[in-house]
Amino acid sequence: MRLVGIILLVFSSFGQVQSTKPFEVESFEIVIKAMNSFMLDYEQARIDQSKSFTDAERKGHELLNKYLNKEYDSLSIIKSQQEIEEILRKNDWSKKGILVFEKLISNRKNELGGSMNKVGILANVDISIPDIKQVDINQRANWNSLKQDISQQVKPKIEASIPASNIETSSQEQKNQRSQPSNWVSILIRVLVVIIVFLLGFLIGSKQRASTYKAEYHRLSKKYNEKKSQLEVQNNQLQRLKDKHENEVQSLKNQSLRSPKEIDHALPQSNDVIPKPDNEIKDIASTITKAEEDKPKVFYFQYPETDGSFKKSQARSNVDTDSIYEITIKEGQKEALLNFVANQKNHIKILSMLNETLVPVCEVDNPSKTDKPTSIQIIKPGKLVITDDKFHINGGEKLKLRVS
Repeated sequence: MRLVGIILLVFSSFGQVQSTKPFEVESFEIVIKAMNSFMLDYEQARIDQSKSFTDAERKGHELLNKYLNKEYDSLSIIKSQQEIEEILRKNDWSKKGILVFEKLISNRKNELGGSMNKVGILANVDISIPDIKQVDINQRANWNSLKQDISQQVKPKIEASIPASNIETSSQEQKNQRSQPSNWVSILIRVLVVIIVFLLGFLIGSKQRASTYKAEYHRLSKKYNEKKSQLEVQNNQLQRLKDKHENEVQSLKNQSLRSPKEIDHALPQSNDVIPKPDNEIKDIASTITKAEEDKPKVFYFQYPETDGSFKKSQARSNVDTDSIYEITIKEGQKEALLNFVANQKNHIKILSMLNETLVPVCEVDNPSKTDKPTSIQIIKPGKLVITDDKFHINGGEKLKLRVS
């Protein structure tokens, strides 16, 4: 920013020197006057040699004079320059006249981009005439008079004492001296361009790097979430296998509680005398036996099988902290009632393994569309078909639950 400030300060300090429009117009007017002076001196030289203008040369001179008193701007200068070149080519001025005009235009262009010295426009212009060699350049009254007038306008006190023959040399020296600030400005502009290009390259590179980092972050995040999901599924499967193993171990323990010896001791011995009950005792015993037979049997399970069944070998007679389902059987019936009895503390764990714990035997309703439900409510019990070794869900009679 400090460099930009210096450059702006330099531009402002040279602003008045490089304000081109007034000098642009005035310099073009000098070119027209110089061409007129050249033609007048050329005509006088022809007269001195007992010659005169051709009709075409005279017409060209007359057409050029129309441009002496015109009002000019940037666009009209360009147009007038083209018209004058065309006039010179068509009216016998295509040799020497074109060369003089082009040199004046070239000097004017250099001064516009440099010191803007009016005298410099007339510097080093070859106005000698090939077919009138004996006429010396210092005898060109109109050309030298124009030089003198312009020199007095630029430096009236100094230029008035300088001979006309030395004006070209001093003009060139002034041009060289005054071109130095322009060179400094050119260097500063180049430095500024380099800095701007560097900053643009840095900004574009930073944007591309940020885009690359963002894409890499999203890719790694996606990969992390996929791995996390895979680990959760594996943990759920391991937990299910662990619970299933514990159920099988517990079932085997329950089956092995009574050994053959215990059963023998529990049976009456052949030597024991069993008293015969009377009729009243028999009636009471019969009533008790019938009540026991009519009493529903209840079993508890943890996880169902994936086909929607419960193995009888995994049944528990008492509810545990990890029990999820309760199956109730009435004697003589081929169907059983399925209920949900899991402890509230286990609901989150059960819902995290929804496909293993609930889906095989339950219809789960989530009316509020909760992403991560934490509570389970019973809507309607389910029904099971009893087979030899399983309790199997009966078609559309799944246990209905609501989660929230």
